[in-house]
Amino acid sequence: MRVRHVEPPRRFRVGEGSRIELRHVADMELEPDEVVTFRAPSGSEADVTRKAWGYYWTGSLNERLPAHGLEPVIVRGADGKTFLMLVEAERGQEFLDYCAAERLTPERWLGRDA
Repeated sequence: MRVRHVEPPRRFRVGEGSRIELRHVADMELEPDEVVTFRAPSGSEADVTRKAWGYYWTGSLNERLPAHGLEPVIVRGADGKTFLMLVEAERGQEFLDYCAAERLTPERWLGRDA
């Protein structure tokens, strides 16, 4: 694995009315069969696994993610773009408020529907 820190972080605005500022802080390069785990202070975690053919972008939607405090959901924006989001189980209302503010529609809760 190689990590390149972006110093200073690249800042850019996104979302409805460009109200949200993101900071691009690092690039990671994985070899096939390497795994990176992303962890939050809440205890939730999500893995990304590099394969020779591409990526497993999450652990299993109906077992590993819920066991680690995350619920996968397909979301569609008002512009027609589709996203896979991982919602911390205890922050569902905050997620729904975010969707309303950003004109996003949760289309399918994958772990629940699997």
